[in-house]
Amino acid sequence: MYIIVYIIGSNPIPSALTDCLVGKALLKNVSCKSECNSVWKNAWLGKQIIKFIKYMNYTQSIGNITELLCIAKFIELGYECSIPYGNGAKYDFLVDLEDKIIRVQCKSSTQVKKKNGELDDAFRFYTVSQTTNTQKTVRHSYDKTQIDYFATVYNNQVYLIPVEECSTSKTLRLSPPLNNNSAYNKAEDYEIEKMISISRELLNTK
Repeated sequence: MYIIVYIIGSNPIPSALTDCLVGKALLKNVSCKSECNSVWKNAWLGKQIIKFIKYMNYTQSIGNITELLCIAKFIELGYECSIPYGNGAKYDFLVDLEDKIIRVQCKSSTQVKKKNGELDDAFRFYTVSQTTNTQKTVRHSYDKTQIDYFATVYNNQVYLIPVEECSTSKTLRLSPPLNNNSAYNKAEDYEIEKMISISRELLNTK
């Protein structure tokens, strides 16, 4: 049975729908006509599809922006970057630190919220990625056999964090916690400019 969707003549099916796998699958069961109304936008199915597209585009765009900002910073500092062909690599790009190569995986960061809902002076990124199919959700973690560092951006500052220091997430603080706990990760210690110097020293000892 075909689902009939009416779309205004001047408003074709969004290209994001025709380009994504879910959209292609759905369109196999969709017959489209041009009429002077917008049932497509008003119908429940249309709303759900558009919501899904917006979410996927948003999350993918944020990830792409993070990666581009990280690469741009390395280049600004004078280092060559290389992006792997295909989707088989665990890292997003390689950086040539003057005859030493590091593997970098980028993650987007968000500001941390306190238990009372207020925003904290800290940010966090999650190191575990996941893919979902019709049967199950598979979680992917990283270790030092796959990457050397995570890179993230917060307030236009790029940070570089060794993979062995991360579990399923990493929180960096911009100021000390209110409870005066000294055991916290200072964001300034992971600024890319400082970490590159440390990384080169560590790599030279191997």
